Amino acid sequence: MKDYYQITEVAKLYGLCTDTLRYYEEQGLLHPRRSESGYRLYSIDDICNLNVIRALRTLDMPVEHMRQYFESQRVETTLHMLDEQDEIIRQRIGELRSVRRSVEARRQRLSRYAAQKEGELQILELAERPCLLLQENVILEQQIDFALKKLAHRHENLLRSLGTHCMGAVLDEEKRLAGDYTHYRSVFYLGCKKQDADGRIDAGTYASTFYKGEYRQLNDVCTQLFAQLETLGYLAKGPVMELYHIDAHDTADPSEYLTEVQLRIQKKPEADDVGFQQKSV
Repeated sequence: MKDYYQITEVAKLYGLCTDTLRYYEEQGLLHPRRSESGYRLYSIDDICNLNVIRALRTLDMPVEHMRQYFESQRVETTLHMLDEQDEIIRQRIGELRSVRRSVEARRQRLSRYAAQKEGELQILELAERPCLLLQENVILEQQIDFALKKLAHRHENLLRSLGTHCMGAVLDEEKRLAGDYTHYRSVFYLGCKKQDADGRIDAGTYASTFYKGEYRQLNDVCTQLFAQLETLGYLAKGPVMELYHIDAHDTADPSEYLTEVQLRIQKKPEADDVGFQQKSV
């Protein structure tokens, strides 16, 4: 066994570039001696230290902490360092489990909605839905993504995993009644806990229908939806909402977009003896 190894040998052994070894030396983590020709020569102690450095780097331990450890390296400090490593590993396992839950939730959402039929009217009884809400005087159609980004930035600790929360927007009812389907009054994220919410969508009876493709179809979709509701004897009790189940975050093909239109409704008094008294969304 050799007593010393040249920098190229050590770099090849560990799959590192020589600049990385020089950096560790500059930071006081390695202490190679110099040959008469000026070449760096690494001892077995340097090799042992490099093994420890690589293990600590996988846990993102700062170089300063490594230096402090090497300066007082004993069994006691090694046990303390292992306790710190164990805590970091536990935290990472928790983070990875959370990420995996988000991945699985997104997979289930896409699998569920990819086969969703469009154009079918459903009447749903929905409980109150807590949400994260951003209201502004006017949100134009082309500004929805920016508004949702503003809302996500405000709640980035709650919305770290894109795709696990359903995004939506509420049309400006006054503009819609005038035939303008390009103005919105708020955007929201569903799926948050009630204690984290700063808004809500009221419980009640809702009409729901889906359409695929680009958003410019909304006018036609709503025209058909209101005609169906009129035939069934329902009145609108709230503004039109869009829920974006599959969008540009999931596909670059607009024909694969899937949007749900929801509208709070109640039976016309003459069509049903039981009236509904609900606040609008």
